Order: sequence, then structure tokens, then C-alpha cells
Amino acid sequence: MSKLFTPFRIGNLLIKNRFVRSATTSYWSDDQGILSDPIIELYKELAEGDLGLIIKGHSYINEKGKAHSKQSGLNSKKHLPRMKELTDLVHSYGSKIITQINHGGYTARADRATASSYSRDNLEARELSLDEISSIVEDFAKAAEYAIEAGFDGIQIHAAHGYLVSHNFSLI
Repeated sequence: MSKLFTPFRIGNLLIKNRFVRSATTSYWSDDQGILSDPIIELYKELAEGDLGLIIKGHSYINEKGKAHSKQSGLNSKKHLPRMKELTDLVHSYGSKIITQINHGGYTARADRATASSYSRDNLEARELSLDEISSIVEDFAKAAEYAIEAGFDGIQIHAAHGYLVSHNFSLI
């Protein structure tokens, strides 16, 4: 039998096989960042397909850090019922699910900001203050707490594609 079908561990997390669905962006949340039915159905189909681990596409950690319309949020209790529904559904098929959290940084819709001022390719972002950076760190921590409360098996911080954490925070 192929090793693909054998269990493995990531830290304390036991995963039933080695099939992992990486995170992808979806636009299937409402304007408040609450998951809609089509995205729940997609993750159900993935779990039914016997994936060992699913990494849910990114959720914003605060309103200013929202990267695009219809992005899911994980910065308020209002997001928890549908997130919990999602994790319960995935778990019912024996799969594990990790969520991805992020701040849009210089790509954010409401407030293009990063560790230092940025200007490139007709895109500009302002420099965050140290107080704002501290607040964003707290927002990441709160989103992680919400993820745990919603039943996710782990948290991945999205640090690519121009999102905030992909930029240098050497000022801290």
C-alpha cells in the first residue's frame, strides 16, 4: 500500500492520510465575512473525498485588513457559528481542518498599510505606527483564539502575496 494512505503527525495532530488540500481564496462569504452555503458545500465535498487535511482559505483578522470582497472574517463572534458548522462538518468525515488568517497589508481594501511606506506599480501604502503594529499583533492573537473556539485543528498565518506579514517587520 502506498504511503499516501498512511497516517502522519504534524506536532500533536494526527492526520488520517497524506492528502492535503492547500488553501485557496474563495469569494463565498457575505459582506460581513460570514461563510455562505456554497463554501460549506465545497468543504463538505472535499472532506467526503477522504482528504486527511484541509487548509481553509484566508480570513481577515480585522476590517481594515480585508484583502478582497466576499472574504471570510475571523475577527468577531458573529463569524463563529458558520465556522463551527464548517469544522464540525469536516470532522464528521474524519478529516482535519486548519484555517489561514491574514491582514491584507498593502493590498487591503480599506487601509493600504505596511511596516514602512510603499509605492510600486501604481500601488501606494502608508507606514503603520508602532501602536498600530501592536494592535494588529493583538488582532492576530484574537483571530487565533476565535479559530480555536470554532474548532479548527490549527492556524496558518498567511505571509505571501503582499499581505502584511510578508513584509519586513524589523522595526519591532
